[in-house]
Amino acid sequence: MNKVLIILAVVCGFMFFSSQSKKKTDSSVSNGGGDKYPISKLYTSVVDKSGKAVANHGLQDRGYVLVYYSASWCPPCRQFTPILDKYYQENKNKQNFEILLVCADRSEKEMLSYMKKMSFNAVDFDKIRSSGLAQFAGRGIPNLTVFDNSGKVLLDGRKMRAMEALEAFKKLPRKSGKVAVR
Repeated sequence: MNKVLIILAVVCGFMFFSSQSKKKTDSSVSNGGGDKYPISKLYTSVVDKSGKAVANHGLQDRGYVLVYYSASWCPPCRQFTPILDKYYQENKNKQNFEILLVCADRSEKEMLSYMKKMSFNAVDFDKIRSSGLAQFAGRGIPNLTVFDNSGKVLLDGRKMRAMEALEAFKKLPRKSGKVAVR
């Protein structure tokens, strides 16, 4: 029964994110990818656990932005989320990073309920599709993609599992923030 739920969660996650993103034909994406994303595009899309916009999120001051693709209905996500949240609480200032949830739940209400188990913010549920972040999602969830503060993909969640990305991130040097907004 558990295997069926896991398979269902992975298939649903894949269908959700692949339906939102354009197909990439570049097969040369490595763990670092080299792709870029305009991180400043997220500055007006961050919400807290109550769904309220977060104006002082500090993304521009962080050396790294980790984008966490997850959903409350996904058993592997429910296992990985506490690990990621604990690391976030203990290290966000030491390593100068921020995590943003990109949720594959069916509604904002489900996402906000799931966020009660996390210490980090999310991309506004209504702005996920227009954010362009789906192109960096892997084929299933949980998924973790790491960007530097200029938007360059450093650890590509399309090519590694969430736990592998977190372990690789732990080895990256602390990086300062303060990116010029263009």
